[in-house]
Amino acid sequence: MKRAFLITAIVILVVSAFSTPTAADHEWDHRYVINGEVSELSGDSVSGLKAEVDCSPGATDASICQHNVGRDAKTNDSGIFSLQLHVHSGDDGKLVVLLIDGQQFTHTFDLNGPDGNPTVEDREVTLEFKLDHDVSNTEKYVIIFLFLATIVAPSIYFLRKYLSPS
Repeated sequence: MKRAFLITAIVILVVSAFSTPTAADHEWDHRYVINGEVSELSGDSVSGLKAEVDCSPGATDASICQHNVGRDAKTNDSGIFSLQLHVHSGDDGKLVVLLIDGQQFTHTFDLNGPDGNPTVEDREVTLEFKLDHDVSNTEKYVIIFLFLATIVAPSIYFLRKYLSPS
């Protein structure tokens, strides 16, 4: 009975550790995707940074913030992220401000493309974001240490305890 509980707990832990949250997709005409690549002052790509819509006063238009509260994306190991935003046709030409590691970056929505006719391709843009500072990795190392100390070490202890002959 103890082994079944232990195995179930380990499976739940592994599944939850490697799961990623998902968001519902909108129809293409209500979706705007910003694909970005973030680099720090030294030119190196930065992983693990959050890119989010800045809804502070005077930043992003309020109607865009209303539909995108809490939407964010994290950069992968290559410094690349993909942020999907909810937009309406009336948002064409509106300003969105992205906040990345405390620095603001502006982008103006072009929902109709060069020909003036909206298509799926007009709803995705690829941008480069260069930070004006280098990013510290201290937080990443602290998180790894805390993960090892609170999850891995106790798991190994309990595995050894329950798998050893009594």
